[in-house]
Amino acid sequence: MTKAQAQELAQAKEALNQAIQTERDIMTAQSYEHNDSGSSTKVTKASLNQVAERIRYWKREIARLEGRYAYRGRKS
Repeated sequence: MTKAQAQELAQAKEALNQAIQTERDIMTAQSYEHNDSGSSTKVTKASLNQVAERIRYWKREIARLEGRYAYRGRKS
């Protein structure tokens, strides 16, 4: 795995971790407020399906990246 590939995989894993934390925050507090560069977004429990979809997306993306990199590693 190249350094760029490892970085891409690490970023995908971090995005998954953030989505999971957001889901936890929504489940415990019923809402979650995210501040980014001066703008604020409030996520409510009604948005939980969207968060769950992001978690599924990042899990699939990580599996795809890990499989692609593992396969390329064996070919070399």
